[in-house]
Amino acid sequence: MTLAHERRKRFFPEFLNQFLPKKDLPDGLTPELVADLFDLVSRHGRPHEEENTYVLWTEKPVTMYLMVKYVMPRPYTLTALGEIETGQEVPIFIRELQGGGTLNWDIRLSASMAEDFIGGFDETLAGLGFIDSDTGVRKLWPNPRFGVDKIFTRPGVIFHLLPGEPDAKTIRQEFDHPEHVAIVPCGPGASLMCLIGEREATAEYVPFVESVYLEHNIATAEDFKRPAEDLDVLQDDIRRVLKKPSAQ
Repeated sequence: MTLAHERRKRFFPEFLNQFLPKKDLPDGLTPELVADLFDLVSRHGRPHEEENTYVLWTEKPVTMYLMVKYVMPRPYTLTALGEIETGQEVPIFIRELQGGGTLNWDIRLSASMAEDFIGGFDETLAGLGFIDSDTGVRKLWPNPRFGVDKIFTRPGVIFHLLPGEPDAKTIRQEFDHPEHVAIVPCGPGASLMCLIGEREATAEYVPFVESVYLEHNIATAEDFKRPAEDLDVLQDDIRRVLKKPSAQ
């Protein structure tokens, strides 16, 4: 059993559900494989010149370029490319995923090539002590993922985070200055995230958000386990409330 197989067995359903495609994936790809690629690059990718974009690239054991671009922290675009020939348009297969992200897949890449890509990095990370040898779970680099000033670009920015993996505390620790970020508990296991100086003002939104939960028959954390399209509607309703709470 490989480290990848052990790790994938431990992915939370809420995490895996984000990678269910709205239409079929390319031949051989599975949500588990896409989720593992996302886990790899989001944990161990190198910062790109674009803000909140992280990349991994290697020529051995297979030439593959992997990039994830975040929009705090989802939706995101996960892009996998093979060797790019100068002057030739890259053939891309695009799929929208249930969690709101998008997969851009170079059709010259196969699932087995992606597995080799993962295996090569797993071997390197294990040698550096960044993978649990029993579970295959990857440990984070001690580097932040998000810049506070790049995410909270104006006063009053609030993000609604559902319960699940990663949880709000984990996301908070991936900021360059987590001490500037506050988590406001909201409803059964969910949270609102804001700047620390706006915590009290953000707390005033909680009753309005919880009223949306009632409209969607959400009373416990288990009630969030529903089809991705239903969660999309829920999140849209909450975004509207966070913009104009008094009108609800």
